Amino acid sequence: MFLRRIIGAAGLEASLFQEVKHDPVATAQGLIIVLTVALVTGLVGAPKFAWALVAARVLWVLAVFIFLSLVIHWTGVKFFGGRATRWEAIRCTGFAYAPMLLMVLAFIPPVGEVLVWISLAWALVAMVAAVREALSVESARAVAVAITGWGITLALTAALVAVGLGIGPGMMLF
Repeated sequence: MFLRRIIGAAGLEASLFQEVKHDPVATAQGLIIVLTVALVTGLVGAPKFAWALVAARVLWVLAVFIFLSLVIHWTGVKFFGGRATRWEAIRCTGFAYAPMLLMVLAFIPPVGEVLVWISLAWALVAMVAAVREALSVESARAVAVAITGWGITLALTAALVAVGLGIGPGMMLF
């Protein structure tokens, strides 16, 4: 059943996202998908035996997932008329990560980088499908919510990286 759900999410099946929305067991399954994606992204490109780096990447992906799920829920309900609980949004967002499981093939030199970009684009489309079903909104609103969620998440990520590298606003004063 879990594999069928992963395939359904990757296939952008609206009925799958509806099923997941209403099944509390799917919370753990969505988290397994996110953890698997986090582990794969942690391992791909990490130097050999750099377990601390892998662990940091896994934690980062989990933090981004939680933040993105909450932003999607909040913006969808507050500004776009969506109707869902936080857990429904979290479940559907977790399953929207399913296309990123393709990143397991990223180590293949000629096609690896292309597969990463394809899986990210596919995940954004899956996010729109997940948002549409999780929040019970029409497609145009789902696109707006997904893009807003990803945009806010990317902006926060860029700001945190800039501060971490010491190139934040404080550096501009000197």
